[in-house]
Amino acid sequence: TPAPDAAAAPEDNNEPPLEFNTTFQGQKLTLRVKRDGVVADLKAAITDETQVPAKRQKLIGLVKGALPPDTSKLAELVGPRGEKPPTKFLLMGTPDDKLFVDPKDRDDLPE
Repeated sequence: TPAPDAAAAPEDNNEPPLEFNTTFQGQKLTLRVKRDGVVADLKAAITDETQVPAKRQKLIGLVKGALPPDTSKLAELVGPRGEKPPTKFLLMGTPDDKLFVDPKDRDDLPE
């Protein structure tokens, strides 16, 4: 039989995910991202929930006075009020189906 310490080891490595809260179009969202995740992972979770592509997401309030690079580790971010990591942020972005497309730029409309 394995030693008690060996059995407990996997649980020690399974740290709970980081949890982030935001509101998008009046809907509260709670997003969970692995503890060693980066901003790009958070953006992927946001895309799954909102259909806003990562390239059009603005995550305001994750770091003071800036938008964090996609490669920034979430656990290392320091929020505007000194919180580590910040758990609330403002999400701005437009889903693909809500984008305005000038009719003259579309070729699938009748003339």
